[in-house]
Amino acid sequence: MKMQLRLRSTPLRAAIGALALITIILPAVGLAAGRAQPASVAVSVKLSNTRLSYEQRLTATGRIAGTQGGRRLALDLAPSGSGWRTLATARVHSDGSYRLRAIADASGKVRVRLVVSAARSTDPSGGAGPHGSSHARSITVGSRLSAPRRGIAVLSGGRARLAGVLFPRRSGRVVGVEVARHGRWSLLARSRTSSSGHFGATVRAHGLGTSALRVRFAGDRLNTGSAAGAGTLQVFRVTQASWYQLTGNQLGCGGRMYDGQLGVANKTLPCGTQVTLRYGGRSIRVPVIDRGPYVGGRTWDLSGETRRRLHFPGTGPVWSDK
Repeated sequence: MKMQLRLRSTPLRAAIGALALITIILPAVGLAAGRAQPASVAVSVKLSNTRLSYEQRLTATGRIAGTQGGRRLALDLAPSGSGWRTLATARVHSDGSYRLRAIADASGKVRVRLVVSAARSTDPSGGAGPHGSSHARSITVGSRLSAPRRGIAVLSGGRARLAGVLFPRRSGRVVGVEVARHGRWSLLARSRTSSSGHFGATVRAHGLGTSALRVRFAGDRLNTGSAAGAGTLQVFRVTQASWYQLTGNQLGCGGRMYDGQLGVANKTLPCGTQVTLRYGGRSIRVPVIDRGPYVGGRTWDLSGETRRRLHFPGTGPVWSDK
């Protein structure tokens, strides 16, 4: 007796049908996912300046490809060594153009990008909408120093304090105090800024005379360097002086003494040499007009008007820059 095996075709047909159904559904899913991906649009940008001074406003202009009127744009800055942060936002004009303005406080990269709102990003029907950003552009941003412009008076060998502020206000930046000598700037002291940008340096005075002072920041990765005048450094020595008033008498440097004349007598300095004298917080700069004094230990004879201007009592010590 022969046995016959029969294969049932129903399960095979069902399996083939299921595969066909999967084949049809998967492309549909893929198309839906494709529609959910936001399109990218081109964003052009033109910067008003790529080398900015401190607090100089940066202007970015350009155009968005296609019709994006009303969409919000952001101007972003990535300071050197840091991530992106937004400086300003604006809306695209109806013709696709835009204009953004902001103050950048650090050197780095800038870009303009279309802002994708939370509502758009979760919209099941339209996806996130078109997005895009410009190429990143490099900018440099300057710094600014501020220090009192005043005369600092100190005896030779003494110390004086000079303070100021470096903008933008950041901590740990090195500021140098420099003095002008023989046609060049020489470093006197250094100081580091606090978190508020303030600095203070103590300088040691040497020599005699009046010299210009400045403060200088060499720059770093966030801001370019800057310098600012900081007044003068007046270095004195202690000398002895007296005064005289001989109206009408012949002067050793020529001419005759008259009432109200400013000047001093000295035995060795060339006639006409300008001398700065300081007494009781008051200073005056006068020329050498005569010879003397011939009393031991005294360096100057002050004219009557010079004495009055300084409120000098008669004889005693005065500060002199010669």
